[in-house]
Amino acid sequence: MNQLKSKRNAIALKSFVCTGAVILASAMATSVSASGSFAPGSVGPQGKYNVGKVVFHKKISCSTCPLPSKRLDKASASDLIKSLQSDSTENVYLKSSEKKAVIYYLKKRYRVK
Repeated sequence: MNQLKSKRNAIALKSFVCTGAVILASAMATSVSASGSFAPGSVGPQGKYNVGKVVFHKKISCSTCPLPSKRLDKASASDLIKSLQSDSTENVYLKSSEKKAVIYYLKKRYRVK
């Protein structure tokens, strides 16, 4: 009787461990695929904000960019927005869609109207 009970407990334990492993593996797979806030090709305000943020940091404020590692405040962000909206030759390195995304990002980030 004890052997039968022991076998049942062993089978139940194996089943429990296997089920737990499957649940853990699926949870890990879900969290890995869902991590990150930037989705290429995403649309809508959040996508536009993220694109603007990436373009700003990679093409405007990187160490070899026009404004290397410059800290912005509301006033300097407003000046940069005006510069991006103008047709000056210093903005040639940005596509029109990138300019719009950066302007959107700066307006939201620094609450510029």
